[in-house]
Amino acid sequence: MGFSADQTMVLISKSTMNGLESRRADINNEKLAVMRELETASMKYSEATTNTCFMSKNEQTGEYEDIKPVVNSSYTKIADVTGDQNYLQGYTFNTKDKNGNSTLTQDQIKSLAKNNGAASFTNYYKNGQIEVKDKNGKQVSLEQIPGIVEGYYTADDAAAEAEYNALKSKLEAKETKLDMSLEQVETQYQAVKTQYESARQLVNQRAQGDFKFFQG
Repeated sequence: MGFSADQTMVLISKSTMNGLESRRADINNEKLAVMRELETASMKYSEATTNTCFMSKNEQTGEYEDIKPVVNSSYTKIADVTGDQNYLQGYTFNTKDKNGNSTLTQDQIKSLAKNNGAASFTNYYKNGQIEVKDKNGKQVSLEQIPGIVEGYYTADDAAAEAEYNALKSKLEAKETKLDMSLEQVETQYQAVKTQYESARQLVNQRAQGDFKFFQG
């Protein structure tokens, strides 16, 4: 192979190596994005399986039941609660501030009517968005009302686990494909690098030989 051919091989190999290096960086960025998505999913799953809600003990069954809010048809207020075993009979649940403005958006009030309304009710209460008043209109704390306790909300655990496992499997499969692609890129890169170094060595040797010839 002549000098010009070796030099051409050096240029082609170097260009190919640059392309493979760029592809390697892209794959690593994709792997990082997958790791971040999995981390976010893990945090969401953890939150879903450790969230709490207020509940009361059913004296007939001995089981604790979630206290669930009942909202009005126009989604503007909490009309009542269920599962309180009458411990909260006569109590009201205010969602207005001192100026009469709603402390909950309509979407938040709608969330109270969903299956996980018990957990949402507890979260909004803890955030100060729901105010509990007794029969005399005095603000009280749910934690201090006899018969009311706080425990883990488990109604959404199964769905959260199924969602997490499905996403985890999908992300792990994607990560496996990326690892395989990265391995292929590394193999190609090493082969081209060897070719590049070999061609460059020939070019250098030819250049040194020509230099000695002219010095001769």
